[in-house]
Amino acid sequence: MSGNTSADKALEVLDQIKEHQGRIDAIAADLNTPKRRRRFSQVDVWLLAEHVLAIQLDGPGASCYQVTDRQSLDDFCDPFPARDHLNLLEGAISEIRFALLQNQSKRIDEGTRKHDLRLTKRERELIEDALSERHMDGGGGWQVNTFSLIATDGTAVCFQVNQGDDGELSDLVGPYEIHDSGYPGGTNAVTGEEWGS
Repeated sequence: MSGNTSADKALEVLDQIKEHQGRIDAIAADLNTPKRRRRFSQVDVWLLAEHVLAIQLDGPGASCYQVTDRQSLDDFCDPFPARDHLNLLEGAISEIRFALLQNQSKRIDEGTRKHDLRLTKRERELIEDALSERHMDGGGGWQVNTFSLIATDGTAVCFQVNQGDDGELSDLVGPYEIHDSGYPGGTNAVTGEEWGS
């Protein structure tokens, strides 16, 4: 590969390092230098992961977890979404509070109450968390794969990629962004349990 850009030259340097651990160590050393002096940060993150470090982004070696967008009671068209999902609070709040909400629900059913249940912020969060988990259990959301390669100096060279239901990969984040800004995470996302290595 003979290129003229700084990214092409950086890729040539990495390609000359024959040992896999040597490439990891070179990137780790580069991560630990000031941003303006980094040599390999211009290399395309997909090339860096798949070509230089030979990571199979949809394969073994990843730490994985399921993610879904937070389900909101506001997304339901029904005029009484809190009443319709009251059962999700059973056992999660005090028996006295649950009985009070059941009484409000009964009044809605009888037509003597025209508004939905009055939930606390915490009760609303509990219902929305349960709805989100139910959505994930039903196959909703996407999988996040995280790979950490450890350099001999202990520096972690990390990648994170989203994987859809059909195996498609998107939104790859590489070691420079993770090192400088941390792992990306949506404020409106709910994560499931982690699995993998």
